[in-house]
Amino acid sequence: MADSPHILVTEPIPQKVISFLENFGTLTVAQKGTYDTQEALIKDIPDYDALLCMLSTPVSKKVLEAGKKLKVVANFAVGYDNIDVEAAHQLGIKVANTPDVLTDACGDYAMGLLLALSRKFKEADEYLRNGNFTGWEP
Repeated sequence: MADSPHILVTEPIPQKVISFLENFGTLTVAQKGTYDTQEALIKDIPDYDALLCMLSTPVSKKVLEAGKKLKVVANFAVGYDNIDVEAAHQLGIKVANTPDVLTDACGDYAMGLLLALSRKFKEADEYLRNGNFTGWEP
Protein backbone atom coordinates (compact mmCIF):
# COMPACT_ATOMS: atom_id res chain seq x y z
CA MET A 1 0.00 0.00 0.00
CA ALA A 2 2.59 2.55 -1.09
CA ASP A 3 0.08 5.35 -1.78
CA SER A 4 -2.27 4.41 1.04
CA PRO A 5 -2.94 6.73 3.97
CA HIS A 6 -0.53 6.52 6.88
CA ILE A 7 -2.30 5.97 10.19
CA LEU A 8 -0.67 6.53 13.57
CA VAL A 9 -2.12 4.53 16.47
CA THR A 10 -0.81 5.98 19.72
CA GLU A 11 -1.09 2.80 21.82
CA PRO A 12 -1.53 -0.94 21.27
CA ILE A 13 -5.10 -1.87 20.33
CA PRO A 14 -6.82 -5.24 19.79
CA GLN A 15 -5.48 -7.24 16.85
CA LYS A 16 -8.91 -7.47 15.22
CA VAL A 17 -9.04 -3.66 15.07
CA ILE A 18 -5.54 -3.54 13.59
CA SER A 19 -6.51 -6.12 10.95
CA PHE A 20 -9.59 -4.08 10.05
CA LEU A 21 -7.68 -0.79 9.80
CA GLU A 22 -4.97 -2.34 7.61
CA ASN A 23 -7.60 -2.46 4.86
CA PHE A 24 -7.57 1.34 4.78
CA GLY A 25 -3.92 2.27 5.13
CA THR A 26 -0.47 1.64 6.50
CA LEU A 27 -0.48 1.46 10.29
CA THR A 28 2.13 2.43 12.83
CA VAL A 29 1.17 1.18 16.29
CA ALA A 30 3.17 2.81 19.08
CA GLN A 31 3.97 1.38 22.47
CA LYS A 32 1.96 2.60 25.46
CA GLY A 33 3.35 5.87 26.78
CA THR A 34 5.12 6.91 23.57
CA TYR A 35 2.73 9.81 23.00
CA ASP A 36 1.82 10.84 26.53
CA THR A 37 3.19 14.32 25.79
CA GLN A 38 2.27 16.64 22.95
CA GLU A 39 5.95 17.21 22.15
CA ALA A 40 6.43 13.60 21.09
CA LEU A 41 3.31 13.73 18.95
CA ILE A 42 4.30 17.05 17.35
CA LYS A 43 7.61 15.49 16.30
CA ASP A 44 6.02 12.50 14.53
CA ILE A 45 2.56 13.66 13.36
CA PRO A 46 3.68 15.43 10.13
CA ASP A 47 4.12 12.01 8.45
CA TYR A 48 0.54 10.85 9.03
CA ASP A 49 -2.85 11.27 7.37
CA ALA A 50 -4.86 9.89 10.30
CA LEU A 51 -4.45 9.64 14.05
CA LEU A 52 -6.13 7.01 16.23
CA CYS A 53 -5.49 7.98 19.82
CA MET A 54 -6.55 7.24 23.36
CA LEU A 55 -8.23 9.61 25.79
CA SER A 56 -4.82 9.98 27.49
CA THR A 57 -3.20 11.37 24.31
CA PRO A 58 -3.12 15.20 24.31
CA VAL A 59 -4.14 16.44 20.85
CA SER A 60 -3.73 20.20 21.17
CA LYS A 61 -3.90 22.92 18.54
CA LYS A 62 -0.10 22.72 18.25
CA VAL A 63 -0.32 18.98 17.50
CA LEU A 64 -3.04 19.54 14.90
CA GLU A 65 -1.09 22.36 13.24
CA ALA A 66 1.99 20.13 13.05
CA GLY A 67 -0.06 17.47 11.27
CA LYS A 68 0.16 19.06 7.83
CA LYS A 69 -1.25 15.92 6.15
CA LEU A 70 -3.73 15.12 8.93
CA LYS A 71 -7.31 14.56 7.77
CA VAL A 72 -8.90 12.79 10.73
CA VAL A 73 -8.35 12.29 14.46
CA ALA A 74 -10.29 9.43 16.04
CA ASN A 75 -10.42 8.68 19.74
CA PHE A 76 -10.55 5.03 20.78
CA ALA A 77 -12.85 6.25 23.56
CA VAL A 78 -16.30 7.63 24.29
CA GLY A 79 -15.10 11.14 25.11
CA TYR A 80 -12.87 13.58 23.30
CA ASP A 81 -11.82 16.07 25.98
CA ASN A 82 -8.20 15.46 24.98
CA ILE A 83 -8.74 16.86 21.47
CA ASP A 84 -8.94 20.56 20.62
CA VAL A 85 -12.09 20.11 18.53
CA GLU A 86 -12.39 23.80 17.66
CA ALA A 87 -8.84 23.89 16.28
CA ALA A 88 -9.49 20.68 14.33
CA HIS A 89 -12.61 22.24 12.80
CA GLN A 90 -10.68 25.40 11.85
CA LEU A 91 -7.99 23.26 10.19
CA GLY A 92 -10.51 21.08 8.33
CA ILE A 93 -9.62 17.96 10.33
CA LYS A 94 -12.47 15.58 11.13
CA VAL A 95 -12.83 14.34 14.73
CA ALA A 96 -14.43 11.01 15.61
CA ASN A 97 -15.04 8.96 18.73
CA THR A 98 -17.04 5.90 19.81
CA PRO A 99 -20.01 7.51 21.61
CA ASP A 100 -22.22 4.47 22.29
CA VAL A 101 -19.62 1.79 22.95
CA LEU A 102 -20.26 1.77 26.71
CA THR A 103 -24.01 2.42 26.77
CA ASP A 104 -25.08 -1.20 27.36
CA ALA A 105 -22.32 -1.86 29.89
CA CYS A 106 -23.29 1.27 31.82
CA GLY A 107 -26.92 0.13 31.97
CA ASP A 108 -25.88 -3.35 33.06
CA TYR A 109 -23.67 -1.91 35.78
CA ALA A 110 -26.45 0.38 37.05
CA MET A 111 -28.89 -2.54 37.24
CA GLY A 112 -26.27 -4.63 39.04
CA LEU A 113 -25.72 -1.88 41.60
CA LEU A 114 -29.46 -1.55 42.17
CA LEU A 115 -29.76 -5.31 42.70
CA ALA A 116 -26.75 -5.36 45.06
CA LEU A 117 -28.18 -2.48 47.07
CA SER A 118 -31.71 -3.84 47.29
CA ARG A 119 -30.58 -7.37 48.24
CA LYS A 120 -27.87 -6.12 50.64
CA PHE A 121 -25.00 -7.95 48.92
CA LYS A 122 -22.34 -5.96 50.81
CA GLU A 123 -23.80 -6.77 54.21
CA ALA A 124 -24.27 -10.43 53.28
CA ASP A 125 -20.66 -10.63 52.05
CA GLU A 126 -19.34 -9.14 55.31
CA TYR A 127 -21.53 -11.49 57.34
CA LEU A 128 -20.13 -14.49 55.46
CA ARG A 129 -16.48 -13.34 55.54
CA ASN A 130 -16.67 -12.63 59.27
CA GLY A 131 -17.57 -16.28 59.88
CA ASN A 132 -21.10 -15.56 61.08
CA PHE A 133 -22.78 -17.94 58.63
CA THR A 134 -23.03 -21.39 60.19
CA GLY A 135 -25.29 -23.08 57.68
CA TRP A 136 -28.73 -23.07 56.24
CA GLU A 137 -31.84 -24.11 58.19
CA PRO A 138 -35.53 -24.08 57.26
